[in-house]
Amino acid sequence: MSQAVETPEREAIVRPSPALAEQLGAVRQKHLFVQCGGGVALALGALALALMAGALLDWWIELPWAVRALLLAADIALVGYILWNYVVVPYQEQPDDDSVALVVEKGKPEFRSRLIASLQLTRPESAAPNMAMILVQRLVEETEKLADSMDFTEVISTERFRRIALYAAVFV
Repeated sequence: MSQAVETPEREAIVRPSPALAEQLGAVRQKHLFVQCGGGVALALGALALALMAGALLDWWIELPWAVRALLLAADIALVGYILWNYVVVPYQEQPDDDSVALVVEKGKPEFRSRLIASLQLTRPESAAPNMAMILVQRLVEETEKLADSMDFTEVISTERFRRIALYAAVFV
């Protein structure tokens, strides 16, 4: 449960909930896995298709070695582009806690803004001079109880990832 900490400037500051942070971290990990896994599957499928198209073209029209090398370079560039945009960029630009909490609240409307409020009101910079910290503490405790019986990761859909992985497996 959340605990208040005495500080000289403020009467009390409510600590962020480790349980909520852990569940939000699990959502972030699943989101990252789905994004990056889909990117890798897309890259593998694109590589397989590009190599098959190049091989078919070479079989149909006897291509010179220079053209084959250009086709291979184009295939590698395509895969590099896909990996950069669908794996590297999503990994570097992971969503912050507020963004993840908003996604969870959209998928789990029973929170009614409690989750994002529990995150934002426990930050030291959010404490106003006349803020009733006991209400913030109760809000965090209520949110923890509500979240205890939920699986936040359900809000991340894996449908697109599964479809791309299936297509990639077929093409590879």
